Amino acid sequence: MKESYITTAIPYVNGNPHLGHVMDYLLADTLRRYMMPKGVTVRLQAGTDEHGNKIYKKAAEAGIATQDFVDQNATRFQEFIHSLGVEYTDFIRTTNPDHERRCQEIWKKLSDHIYKDKYEGWYCEGCENFVTDTEHDDNDGICPDHKKPYIKLSEENYYLRISDFKDEIRKCQWGLGVGVDYFFTRKFGVYADLNWGLSGFFKGSFKTLDQTLFPIYGTIGIAYKIK
Repeated sequence: MKESYITTAIPYVNGNPHLGHVMDYLLADTLRRYMMPKGVTVRLQAGTDEHGNKIYKKAAEAGIATQDFVDQNATRFQEFIHSLGVEYTDFIRTTNPDHERRCQEIWKKLSDHIYKDKYEGWYCEGCENFVTDTEHDDNDGICPDHKKPYIKLSEENYYLRISDFKDEIRKCQWGLGVGVDYFFTRKFGVYADLNWGLSGFFKGSFKTLDQTLFPIYGTIGIAYKIK
């Protein structure tokens, strides 16, 4: 029996769901409906990202506890998905204890490839993303999506040394059966030439491959695999 795993992006819950989320859910569900008559057992996963500075600030503005805030908005997203007629098998909230446990297990398995370092650069809080000096200057210091100035931010964080996985990423890029057959990308995609590093992927955001945190959370709109 063939099996398929489809995952949508997980939106931040700092606001209500909107038209921009519809395409992601409908594309995933269309793929599910296409596969099922072919005898494929489909697992469709959706969810919500409930961590981030902008979520904390929105909860503070509303005068309620952060967990209560994300609980309310996560429910809105679930109701929104149901209103579209989309049928998922899993809804993953990043504040769920089970999700936290799974993340801890993954962290332990990758511990040899994780290191602590400091990074400083231009940051957009709305995008939750650093941009390069070039991108900052090209946009006159203002995020074109959120219409707010970039801020200079220095933070100490944990990073994944993706140079340890460059062969696997290259195979995955060309759909060679490493784990994901197809990517429908949102803002970024794994299209960089790994012979010279991933600076193209980040538009030069990071200096070397070993100093790069691979932001899986921001790359995949929908990914699926059939086995």
